[in-house]
Amino acid sequence: MKNRKLAFTLVELMIVVLVVAILATIGIPGYLKSKKRAIQKEGISSVKLIAAAERIYRMERDSYFYYPNSGAISTVGDINDNLKLFLNTSNWTYTLTNTGGVIQIQAANSSGCTYTISTSNLDVEPTPSGCI
Repeated sequence: MKNRKLAFTLVELMIVVLVVAILATIGIPGYLKSKKRAIQKEGISSVKLIAAAERIYRMERDSYFYYPNSGAISTVGDINDNLKLFLNTSNWTYTLTNTGGVIQIQAANSSGCTYTISTSNLDVEPTPSGCI
């Protein structure tokens, strides 16, 4: 018996590459859609989390004031420190604006999607803008 090396032929390798390319073409759009939905849900949940932390902040201080007491704040470190949160900054930027004692909480991402909620009605879902 002769020694025969086992190996793949060029045609077999090309077929495998073609099958992988077809599977990737089918799977990538679904993956991207799922990733986008997950990022949007992160924005919604972060806005709700900040709103809940605002309620707790107000109850702990036994006052009518929310954080910030006036103006606007968008430094995540300050928001995390004062509201005792651990917000992730990789996908969203957060802004808290005090206008006449009412706090508007907003999360925005780089694609122009924003979610907004106000302390005048924390029981509603955050309002989306620019989200597809």
